[in-house]
Amino acid sequence: MAFLRPRVIVELRHSRVVASVVLDRHAHDVVAAQLPDELGMVARNVRFDLRDELVLVGGLDDLAALAIDSHAHCSSSVLVTERVWAACHVPTLAQPWRRGRFRDVRETRIQLCGPFAARIAGERVDDRLPGRQGRLLFAYLVLERRTVATRYALIDLLWGEAPPDAADAALSALLSKLRRIVGLEGRSDVHIALPADAWVDVEAAAEALHRAESCVARAEWASAWGPARVAQHVSERPFLPGETGLWAAAHRHALEAMRIRALELAGVAAMGIGGGELATAERTAERLVELAPLRESGTRLLMEIHAARGNRAEALLAYEALRQRLRDEIGVGPSAETVEAHRRLLA
Repeated sequence: MAFLRPRVIVELRHSRVVASVVLDRHAHDVVAAQLPDELGMVARNVRFDLRDELVLVGGLDDLAALAIDSHAHCSSSVLVTERVWAACHVPTLAQPWRRGRFRDVRETRIQLCGPFAARIAGERVDDRLPGRQGRLLFAYLVLERRTVATRYALIDLLWGEAPPDAADAALSALLSKLRRIVGLEGRSDVHIALPADAWVDVEAAAEALHRAESCVARAEWASAWGPARVAQHVSERPFLPGETGLWAAAHRHALEAMRIRALELAGVAAMGIGGGELATAERTAERLVELAPLRESGTRLLMEIHAARGNRAEALLAYEALRQRLRDEIGVGPSAETVEAHRRLLA
């Protein structure tokens, strides 16, 4: 979907967010409505900063297709209206919005996946960090803030196996610049001081994935859907684009694994919800198989969804495609669990 300088109206009350995004030359509104209570964490855990991000939902049919897309920078304030609109199932605005007042958002929110953005106590700091190395150093200290970073670890982070002759002095200069922007503690070994309620997208995604796992284990399908989507949409954005070091590569690998598992949980949750969400479950499972073609649990999920939608032949074709991939790529057959799922389809 192309975003053509949208007009944005946002409503905040407590932790809930409602927004209408009216796209130029589009005949209808795209609504980021207040989701049901079981999906309410989307407003809290997915970055909803009008300078950078919008959470967009296009009505009932596309509710599960949650999208998080970049938006041009603008003021750090948001427009607050006076009424709460729980119109999750309304594809367009039901009535005109009443304008409220502007309120500054003074919180710490850091986005490391996708466009790099950092606001500490309401103040934008990412554009003041000392270049690429400053951003990398800041990201490292944020994610590793529960431990003390040694100078050796920071030098290895910035220069790897080929540090300059004056690496220690260069690191000191970078840390000195960073201290003027964010709170660093320690001289030789350092760590960053952030508020206890600081929001970091990578951490929010990991926490959301854990909640989704717990909800799926308890068969609480509606409650699992939102956290799974939060984890999915954060993890599918590139982590610190352009960084090639081992630390960044390790986080990318972990985020890719998170993305695969989040898709699986979202698909299971949508299938458990049933009804109109079966179509969403099918799309999610197809994407999962595309990204992880040898992951048998993804194909089993797709088989179950096809069967639930009355498409038994499609389920059998999904099994056959998996069997051929396994044979051709690694020379093995499907697991006993997958073979049993196939047997049930033939029964």
